[in-house]
Amino acid sequence: MNATVSFRPDFVPVSIEPLTESHELRFSNLPPDITTEDVQTLVEPYGIVLENTLRTSQRTASIRVDFATAKQARNAFEFLQLQEYSRGDRKFVASFANVKLRLSPADKDTLKLSWPKPTLVGWSHYPTISKAKEEAARLNGVIVKGRKIQVEFCSPSKRQKDNFAIKISNLSLETTKDEIEQLCKGHMLTTGFDKPTYASTSRETIKEEFHSFGELAFERISDSECDEGPNSHLLVVFPCEAIAQEVMKEFSSRKLGCIGHQSLEVKPVYFAQYCVSWQIFDVVRQEIERVKDGAMHYSLQYDENSRKYHIRLIAPSMKYDEFVEANAELYSLLQGKTARTDDGKIIWDDYFEMPTKALQLFLKSQANSIIPDERTRRIRLFGSKAEQKRALERLLKLLSKVRSQRHEVIVPRGSMHSLVDSRFETIQKDMGVNKVSFDLLNSKIIVRGTNEECSEIQNLVDSLNSLTIYKSGCCEICHLLPDDPKILACLHVYCTPCLRMAFGSASHGPLRCIAVTNSPSNDNSGQCLDHIPYIDEIIPPPERDRLLLSSFLAYIRNSLELFICPSIDCKAVYRTGRQGLNLHCSQCGTEICSFCQTLAHIGLSCSDMEGRNSTSY
Repeated sequence: MNATVSFRPDFVPVSIEPLTESHELRFSNLPPDITTEDVQTLVEPYGIVLENTLRTSQRTASIRVDFATAKQARNAFEFLQLQEYSRGDRKFVASFANVKLRLSPADKDTLKLSWPKPTLVGWSHYPTISKAKEEAARLNGVIVKGRKIQVEFCSPSKRQKDNFAIKISNLSLETTKDEIEQLCKGHMLTTGFDKPTYASTSRETIKEEFHSFGELAFERISDSECDEGPNSHLLVVFPCEAIAQEVMKEFSSRKLGCIGHQSLEVKPVYFAQYCVSWQIFDVVRQEIERVKDGAMHYSLQYDENSRKYHIRLIAPSMKYDEFVEANAELYSLLQGKTARTDDGKIIWDDYFEMPTKALQLFLKSQANSIIPDERTRRIRLFGSKAEQKRALERLLKLLSKVRSQRHEVIVPRGSMHSLVDSRFETIQKDMGVNKVSFDLLNSKIIVRGTNEECSEIQNLVDSLNSLTIYKSGCCEICHLLPDDPKILACLHVYCTPCLRMAFGSASHGPLRCIAVTNSPSNDNSGQCLDHIPYIDEIIPPPERDRLLLSSFLAYIRNSLELFICPSIDCKAVYRTGRQGLNLHCSQCGTEICSFCQTLAHIGLSCSDMEGRNSTSY
């Protein structure tokens, strides 16, 4: 988990600080004449500033501010986001130093940059002027390694009698001298190349030029970079449209030395990106190809990297409607649909947290169209709408069978001691760990099996010796004099073996004391209000870590303030944001809508996307 978590002794988290929320904030799109004193005045109402670092360009400025605490930085982030600075009408952007974000991503916050690749100039020499002119005319405009070369005859001096030259421009860096010799006919010799028009590392230099506007939300080499075309391309996503517009003003008419004193071609585009596991991609690949084949005014690209698929949708700025429709389809395919009953209730069962062979075989047979998400306790359905409908039908059929075979056998407290004393372990070995479990605190055995198997357990429980007299000071679970007693803060007593088994059978904390008395510290039913704390010598480290993780996830599931990354195999935690605030997950690379807590849905509001995704199958 990318979070710092503090727990109470009863396993309940008391504070969760996502590691993405550091002490440091970035402020971008500030006026270029702003001073460090101006910044101090801007941020000091929200906390103690330890340091600030200012960067400026001709049009804009950005600054990094280090607060004394992460909470102070979070307050500044929430209150200053997209506020108008007092001088001028520009809105500045606040973001945490280690988080990439997009604000109102339906806007034109993405630019496609294009510029000529570096080239070489070669020379070829001929014995006569006529031969040199003939070759210059023949070669001019010829395509060599994907480039249209430019060839011109070089006027000789008056005294020159031979060795007449032609100049060959716009050659790719991969061109060799042998290739030039094969291209030129009747030449006397070919000389080496001049230096390239500029260093091929210009992309990093261009990106560095943008950093005065603030950190980039995302950048990517366009797929056309990999071909033999004459231009290099770069997609750059800025935190908001205002910054993208400032960059266009800055670079559209400016010649850059890093690309041979040529100009960038800068165009606004609409852009959405997704990062999904290969399992999900395989399920929806055919549907994605259908969306790709329907492209009229947009480009849909994908590639695999480290068993993850990166999917990109790009459309010209004047084709917004086509982009929105295509992206809505992509979102629905890659987000999947949460399995619900007809009345809208989320479908889940503890069965999906058991590593049974039967469950694994069932999920394998569904070819990843059904994926249980144990983090959120939801089941996601993938594929076309028809495939999702069929998957839901198969899921409900499975659950009907599973739930029909779930039985509860109540165990009298007086019989507990026999089960705690190794008897239950024998039952599990005989029937299977996943078929029978013991809920000590609620005094019952859960049986997942046939009626005959349930009757077998019931007969065993009935045969146990039961104590009928409760003695004060005995263990609250087994009602015997405690073995290695542990006394809680509420003064109730438990056996160490009973507590160890209780923690082992618990799904998550907190574990409540089960004592029932007439104490004023109890609730109306007489139930003790205290919880059973973590005890070192009772809970081994692996069991402790399991309970901490499960308690943490249970807390996140019930939290309105925090959520877990929507990528099924990611465990990053984020704080819920306002509508229109997208985050770039630092662990899995997924772009997230921090309000919906789902994959980002560029071009559609949260309510619009929810309406589309809530339609029936």
